[in-house]
Amino acid sequence: MNPADDSPRNPPRRPRPIDGSSFVEGDAAPVLPGAGEETRRPPAAPGAAEPPASMSDSALLRAVSPPLPPEIATATATARFGKFVRLKKLGQGGMGEVWQAWDVPLGRWVALKFLTGGDETEIARFTQEAHVAGKLAHPNITAVYEVGEAQGRHFIAMQFIDGTTAAKLPRGDRRMLVRVIRDAARAVGEAHRAGVIHRDIKPDNLLVRGARGGAGAADDFHVFVTDFGLARRTEGASGLSLSGAIIGTPSFMPPEQARGEKVDVRADIYALGATLYDLLSGEPPFGGATLFELLRAVQDRDAPSMRVRVPAIESDLDTIVLKCLEKDPARRYQTAEDFAADLDRFLEGEAIAARPASLVYRVRRTLWKKRAMVAVGLAGLAAVALTLAAM
Repeated sequence: MNPADDSPRNPPRRPRPIDGSSFVEGDAAPVLPGAGEETRRPPAAPGAAEPPASMSDSALLRAVSPPLPPEIATATATARFGKFVRLKKLGQGGMGEVWQAWDVPLGRWVALKFLTGGDETEIARFTQEAHVAGKLAHPNITAVYEVGEAQGRHFIAMQFIDGTTAAKLPRGDRRMLVRVIRDAARAVGEAHRAGVIHRDIKPDNLLVRGARGGAGAADDFHVFVTDFGLARRTEGASGLSLSGAIIGTPSFMPPEQARGEKVDVRADIYALGATLYDLLSGEPPFGGATLFELLRAVQDRDAPSMRVRVPAIESDLDTIVLKCLEKDPARRYQTAEDFAADLDRFLEGEAIAARPASLVYRVRRTLWKKRAMVAVGLAGLAAVALTLAAM
């Protein structure tokens, strides 16, 4: 600001409270009150000496505020958003983008998620993510700090994880990959106990901090389940996903979700199994040249054994994953804890609880599918006959 502007005709603007909208594009870097402006003095930390009464308000805030990281202290004005300073974009999806940012008042890194555009339904779903995830407290679920709107943009401030997604983990250590999904299953089980279904579990929605991979890698990583954008509470309908609407990621969703039906916790168990299948075999259980082909495969085809793609995979591990991928939810693990417990048994060399589908069941299912195909074919022939008769 030009000193000539500090005149009675142009008094300096008083900063607004730091409430998510205090930074304005073009403001100077640190948001600190100017000389002579009133500041609420924060209480001193226990055991700390009181600052001198003569200390100026600006000096006081500089003394008690957490120091800015060098890359934030030199950030340009365009990096500012509300009380946050953005550093770099971490990713972008269908609904929005995520940035690493610095929370100036609290002095911590956050993952700042923005909604890109969006109608009223998308805004409601975006806000629901924060409200649902904010009620979950578990060491393997990313914490939500704040949800709000500033500078015309809706945002969620979340725990920043300095790691990578499970999709980018090295695939050489199968036991490490199993432990990643086991820990994720325990977190998902906690969400289920709180009445929350995720509905979009996939490798990109699992963050891993500290995983090195490779033979003999230390078990010092930490897994976080994130992105509850499609989550819903089990009691009552949310109103954000109508019957018949297909919501989620087709490669990792169960057949009932692909049909647009109402799902329960066993949909997440299927998705956890599909995610482990992808990590171990290198690709999801089903594929297709088009979305329609993929959705039909998810609904109609049985997942092939992972050992067809990777013969070295242990048969017990293959059995566990295929149990998650059963078409009938009643044949899957009924809780995420049961799934995690069987993965623990595998890791510890104990007998697993899952059993391969019996020959009788496989034959009956094959006959049922063929009968359904015959019924569809007969219905088509009947329609053709009626059409010809009417001509």
